[in-house]
Amino acid sequence: MADANPQLGPAEPSPDGTFLHSGTGAVMRVKGCAHPGRPGWVPYVSLRVRASDLGDATAMRKLATAYSRALGNSGECA
Repeated sequence: MADANPQLGPAEPSPDGTFLHSGTGAVMRVKGCAHPGRPGWVPYVSLRVRASDLGDATAMRKLATAYSRALGNSGECA
C-alpha cells in the first residue's frame, strides 16, 4: 500500500509495521476493522500533501491516527 503513495518520500515506519509516515504522506492500517460482507478485508488510510513546503511529520501522524480511528468507529467496520 505504501508504494501507492508517492508523497511518503523517506518515511518512518512504526515499530509494529502498520504505519508509515513522513511530513507529506502517511499510510496506516485501520486496526480492529472487520466487515462481515468482506472476509479478509484489511482497510488502510492513505494521506498525502502535495505542497512539500507544508510537510510536518508530527501533524501527518496525528491526522492519520485520527482519520484511521474515525474509520474504525464508522459503519464500515463492524
